[in-house]
Amino acid sequence: MKKFCLYVVFVLICALMTAPALAGEIVIYPEEFPPKTLQSVDFYPLTDVVAPSNTEPTDKSPSLTGNSVTINSGLVKFVAGAVNVISGDTDPITSNEVFIKGGTVNQQVWGGIGDDCDVVGNVVTVSDGTVAYVCGGISRRANSTGNIVIVSGGSVNEIEGGNGYYGISSGNKVIITGGTIGYVIGGYSFGYSLPRAPGISTGNEVTITGGSVNYNVAGGWNNYGDAINNTVNIGGNPAFNVNTTIRGGFSGTLRDDFTGNTLNLTTSISVWEVENFENYEFFIPASVGNGDALITIAANPTNISGTSMDIKGIATGSTLANGNTITLISKVTGAPDNINGVPYAPDTDIVTSRGIWRFSTSTGALTATVVSLTGPVPKKGGGGGCNAFGSLGILTLAGLIFTRRW
Repeated sequence: MKKFCLYVVFVLICALMTAPALAGEIVIYPEEFPPKTLQSVDFYPLTDVVAPSNTEPTDKSPSLTGNSVTINSGLVKFVAGAVNVISGDTDPITSNEVFIKGGTVNQQVWGGIGDDCDVVGNVVTVSDGTVAYVCGGISRRANSTGNIVIVSGGSVNEIEGGNGYYGISSGNKVIITGGTIGYVIGGYSFGYSLPRAPGISTGNEVTITGGSVNYNVAGGWNNYGDAINNTVNIGGNPAFNVNTTIRGGFSGTLRDDFTGNTLNLTTSISVWEVENFENYEFFIPASVGNGDALITIAANPTNISGTSMDIKGIATGSTLANGNTITLISKVTGAPDNINGVPYAPDTDIVTSRGIWRFSTSTGALTATVVSLTGPVPKKGGGGGCNAFGSLGILTLAGLIFTRRW
């Protein structure tokens, strides 16, 4: 049924899109409405699509690179930076931009959407408005690579940095500095299509430094393949719903969703669960003092068996002193494999990237006690955390394609 629905939607998109005019076209809605930017399909009730302009039915934009589409206000259903849904056509979709500055998009926004072509380096920016679903770039049977979704305001229910549905989703990013957000995935892959080998979701990244996140977050997601080497960065002052689960990766068929996934944390958070991270890198903010917790878990304990951990830095202004104890994760099972590359041993002094600490899991939490903060130069930071990571920078058509993956 899912494959049939997927096919139906791509047929609709093929019928929907009509030829963009010139290379690197700029489209602004509603200033150029109509008929240049608003498109519809008569034989199926699929209307109100903003994309590069058209003159006749087609399923490939003449320009696949350098288009810019902006939504300032109004109500539309779909927005696309560029389209190539011709079966067997491998011409890539690259470097298109979509800006949502207001209005409502009640279905989907794509930086680029392809069938057998790679979709690479497209960017969707949401600064205001209401959007049901945003994807930096989606390819049904090829790869989604290096696409970016940036949200600084507005409301977005679902975000995917990239979606290589039957292919590879890699190097995609989601950056959230504000707004109200539902579900977040750095890179998604359905992961399986005979006779192909399972696709992979790898090297994707989610960074959250502000806004409100109401549902779940995953660096990588793969229904039938691996979700590995993905990164989640959390800093600043975001608000998470108490029911939020944060995952490094997720595989629906119990393939590898652990290896290489990394959590960089520069602020304290309270969430439902944290899981599927091999690496934990803690940057202790000034707001966390003696007796405080970095990660507070409301539900199931985090399994930290086989993990690597490190205290990478302490914010300027921290009051931590020798003998103070903090909780890194409030509920855990198992024990880390190593701390800063040193095999873990309970209640043993271990040199981290920022001082000497004594770690323990004896209370069912992962705690760290300061032995000495002399040693490596501290990471600088202010306010809520440290400068731990650099400058931050699905189709769900009327429920036809993907059921909720959470």
